[in-house]
Parts: sequence; structure tokens; C-alpha cells
Amino acid sequence: MLLLKHFSVQFPDFIEGLGYGIGVGLELFGIYLMFRDTSKFRNYKMKLVKK
Repeated sequence: MLLLKHFSVQFPDFIEGLGYGIGVGLELFGIYLMFRDTSKFRNYKMKLVKK
């Protein structure tokens, strides 16, 4: 988002906030997965891909 502001691309505040929120959520999810057993999550992803 910061690079987009540098190139003068304007987004509504809602879209910008949504982007920041999704980014923070994905970072927290990544931190959670670093310290937990991810085998159940990995199996769930594989089941989705096979469908």
C-alpha cells in the first residue's frame, strides 16, 4: 500500500483498510502456524486441492 501511495494511486479508505486488515491477519496466521502442528491444516488444504 505504501508503494501505491508513492505512485499516486488513490484508493478509498475502506479498500485501504481492508488491505491492511488482511495483511495483519495473514501475518498473525503465519505466526500461529510457526508454533503449532500444521498437519491438520496441510491435510485440509490437500483435500481442497483434490476436489
